Amino acid sequence: MSPELQAVLEIAAAGSTLLFAALAGLIGLMYALTAPWMGTRRVTLRAEDARPGDGLGPEDRAERARRERAVALAVAVARAEMERPAAVEGSSEWRRVHRTRLMDRPSARAASRRGR
Repeated sequence: MSPELQAVLEIAAAGSTLLFAALAGLIGLMYALTAPWMGTRRVTLRAEDARPGDGLGPEDRAERARRERAVALAVAVARAEMERPAAVEGSSEWRRVHRTRLMDRPSARAASRRGR
């Protein structure tokens, strides 16, 4: 084996190793970022937690109220999206007219043949 070929093979091996290591690192990073344990922890709100004598400050109560409003809004939006009627499956009249006009037009290829 010539020294030039040996140098090329060594460079290719090093490059392949670095490439696969980078891919493995990227995949590992994606798995780590989407892991359930990386997210925020669950907080359960109970009715007895909101009593005035529980030691929560006014900022904490305001934050809790803001979160409850956000949850209520998210639920309302989700329900509204579920109750929305599905799109009509058939095509409308304007779409049919447009498609007919499009299909009646001679194509550019056919027009170029006629010009010859």
